Amino acid sequence: MRQCVARARLPIYVCDRSYVIRIANQAYADIEGLQVDEVIGQPLAEVIGTGLFEIRKEWLDQALCGQDCEIRTWVRPRHEPSGRQYDVQYLSLKNDAGDVAGVVVLATPVGAAEVEPGAGALRSYRQVFRQAEDGLLRLEALRAPDGQVVSFRILEANPSIARVAGRQQDELEGELLSDALAELEPSDLQDRLEDAIRAGAPQQFDIHHRLCGREGWLRAGVYSGDGNELTVLFSDISEAVDHKRQLQTMVERLSSETRRFQRLYQKTPALLLSLSEAGIIEDASDLLFERMGVARGSLIGRPFSQFLAPDALERLSEDSWPRLFRDGAIDAEPCCLILPESGQRFEVELSAFLAEEGLRSGVRQVMIVLADVTQRNRALYNSKRSERDYRILVDRLPDLISRARPDATLFFVNRHYIDFFGPDEAGLLGRKFTELVPETGQQALQGQLAAMTREAPASILEQVNYDRYGAARNILWFSLLIHDVHGQPQEILSIGRDVTALREANNRLLDHAARLESANESLQQFAFVASHDLQEPLRKIRLYADVLRSVTAPERGGEADEALEVITRAARNGSRLISDLLTYTRSVSRDLEVRGIQVGDVVGRVLEELGEEIAQAGLTVTCEILPDPVLADPISLREVLYNLVSNAIKYRAPDRAAAMTIHFAATVGEARGFTLTVEDNGIGFEQGYAELIFQPFKRLHSRGAVEGTGIGLAICEMVARRNGWTIRASGRPGEGARFDLILPKG
Repeated sequence: MRQCVARARLPIYVCDRSYVIRIANQAYADIEGLQVDEVIGQPLAEVIGTGLFEIRKEWLDQALCGQDCEIRTWVRPRHEPSGRQYDVQYLSLKNDAGDVAGVVVLATPVGAAEVEPGAGALRSYRQVFRQAEDGLLRLEALRAPDGQVVSFRILEANPSIARVAGRQQDELEGELLSDALAELEPSDLQDRLEDAIRAGAPQQFDIHHRLCGREGWLRAGVYSGDGNELTVLFSDISEAVDHKRQLQTMVERLSSETRRFQRLYQKTPALLLSLSEAGIIEDASDLLFERMGVARGSLIGRPFSQFLAPDALERLSEDSWPRLFRDGAIDAEPCCLILPESGQRFEVELSAFLAEEGLRSGVRQVMIVLADVTQRNRALYNSKRSERDYRILVDRLPDLISRARPDATLFFVNRHYIDFFGPDEAGLLGRKFTELVPETGQQALQGQLAAMTREAPASILEQVNYDRYGAARNILWFSLLIHDVHGQPQEILSIGRDVTALREANNRLLDHAARLESANESLQQFAFVASHDLQEPLRKIRLYADVLRSVTAPERGGEADEALEVITRAARNGSRLISDLLTYTRSVSRDLEVRGIQVGDVVGRVLEELGEEIAQAGLTVTCEILPDPVLADPISLREVLYNLVSNAIKYRAPDRAAAMTIHFAATVGEARGFTLTVEDNGIGFEQGYAELIFQPFKRLHSRGAVEGTGIGLAICEMVARRNGWTIRASGRPGEGARFDLILPKG
């Protein structure tokens, strides 16, 4: 808009509702005898004078009310002794909301001839007529007998109108106007001339023409003389019309740009403020009001300084504001805004520039862009706090922690890493961690680094590292190759744990296990040999007892028979005890073979093995076996079942038929697994002995009452413990006993 106005040859200026000139061109400044920068920003009354301003204010107010107007007035430029007439147009300038924001004033000269008051006394009419730059015609009205005007004849034409018509001057004179100037529009030209005769007053109207093959506009001023004569002044206003059209286009463009700017200003996703040079808030973007949670009226018209924190106000006043008016802009100044009413604080970065650089003081506008950095500063604070907490955490961990770039260059190490490798953090950062590994471990380390990929980014490697004092330590390193969002290697995270003590303890444990295994093998050999050697004397005792019984049968008495029976029974119990001890020893050292088995098959084999004893005891067996398979060692399960069924036979009640139930089902409740139950109706036991009976050689009954060695339930408890099972006993004297073997699922 400014450029269009500056290029225009007609005088143009734009003023706001306060009658302050905001835009002007040199053509207008020349009329006032000033330069452009001496006009812009000045009140119109100071430029044209108070008296003239009061006259023009009426037309300005009319335009400010939305009513365009056009006035012909006499203007005398300050640098010229004479003046001339101008047609001055006052056009409304509207903003985006449709409200009138200012007035565009365009002055078009009426004629090129400089006419001053009293010129008729200085020049003759003929001189004026012939020398006028505008076209002049003197016409005579031709009337019909009834007095009606039928046409107009040209009595006299000056050279200017002849040039416009493309004719010779003498060719026009005496010719009918309709023939000489047929290309003139409008078609009612003759009617307007007749109106001038009848009115006896000057008339003015614009005429479009196509004279000499050129389109243009003429402004006709009709002055009636005495009788039937008329004088018509034709002023070429083609340029003025073009300028007016250009001005209208410029006004429309300016209005459109103003609306677009205001729309952009209000709807921009930035926090914008516009201040006067005095620091008064004139406008702000909608987002600013929304972000601060205040109404427009609570900001507009108030000093910006009221919303600045004291330290920010001091810094801006002493440094930033002077720099703004010196350099024209300031950028990203940290600042804090405070709402006086609520005390709410906003951390922002303030950037500002002058909207009208180079203009006179008083009309400059300060545009401020605020970037709300409250969340960013909070995130930065949280980031620093997290970094500090992270540092504290990794320094307190007992591990050696480092972070390195993909080329193994260290950029972070924790306190234990520094204490181990030394001497300090500065001596480690920037080095490659491969330099800290002895020559013997380089090949393994390079293999570890090469094996880490995006698909398999982690690896574990145990190495011997030397600490700052030269001591060799076993370090177990866990390394992780971290990639960025694009899949490119970003860093290597390494965590090392000193496992020297663990390795030494493990070596001692392995040595102890080897010695223990050797001792177990020797013990098994001893047990086998001992059981064999102990069984032999017992067999001989039983053998010779039988020989004595047969040899002395005719002669011995009752006491001898009883003695031989005691000898035989003791030898038999000793042999059974040795066999049970050998079984117990083998159960402790035997390797387990866990696999899926059917409990019903194991129960069937046990009942088959003890079939003769069951039949002799008259024991009734009831089985309720779930068909689900279970993971267990079949030999271990057979040993437990064999001893439990044997106990049911041994400890049957003499006063009733013996019965036993074997039940196997899934465990009900939180414990997931299976329960194998063996329940009988034998002589039972006191519940207080439920744990004692699982100890070796612990018997609740005398040997005379019940046969046995007292080691069967001890074998059951030991086998259950080795397999991870649980065995429980419950009973009541005279009612029976119940044993539950709980096998975990899977």
